[in-house]
Amino acid sequence: MGGAATLSSYPRQAADGTILPLRQRVPETHLEFLRNLDRSFNTAGCFAAHAPSDGESLPADTFGVFGHRLLPGGVPEINESRALIDTGCGTLPEGKLTCFLWPSRTWIQAP
Repeated sequence: MGGAATLSSYPRQAADGTILPLRQRVPETHLEFLRNLDRSFNTAGCFAAHAPSDGESLPADTFGVFGHRLLPGGVPEINESRALIDTGCGTLPEGKLTCFLWPSRTWIQAP
């Protein structure tokens, strides 16, 4: 899902030719960016996060949108309180990238 390509984009060797361990290859500014990313997004009655466990204590009137619970059938699972949208993009050969649209509660997928 792009991890190998990302890692290979960082220099493997120092200026003197020494092989760099991975921790030294990734610039601190990149690490800080990743560390400071929000783990969730919350707006107008909709909460989105990576995993369903991140939204276990949502208020009853808040809709939750989550990935990280693989749905191998390629179709998101949407009900009155949440949408599970991990349809296997990058993990399954037939996986699709799913986009959930709020507030219409509709979805589209990349072909």
